[in-house]
Amino acid sequence: MTANHLILTGTIVKGPKTVTNAAGIPHTLFTLEHRSMSEHAGLPRQMYCILQVVLSGPQSSDWTSKLKIGCEVKVEGNLGWQQGRNKPGRHLLHAETIKLIS
Repeated sequence: MTANHLILTGTIVKGPKTVTNAAGIPHTLFTLEHRSMSEHAGLPRQMYCILQVVLSGPQSSDWTSKLKIGCEVKVEGNLGWQQGRNKPGRHLLHAETIKLIS
């Protein structure tokens, strides 16, 4: 059995913007920044990541007005890879649920 489920909290630092693909499916994209402290091998360690989030489907446009730069959110979804034609690849969080924290 394989698993791909990510829960990440953080601050919106870019976006959101809604785009529609060639099939007519709307996608809302924003960038999430996460900072926290964790313990590894008995020592404290700063954790940091920045990740683009995409929410797809008709409900995605509902979030465009709710998500603002500086908002704290909790996102649950699947981690994927996007390869652009002339751009390097990058990880994306394909959101299933989004919850505003503040």
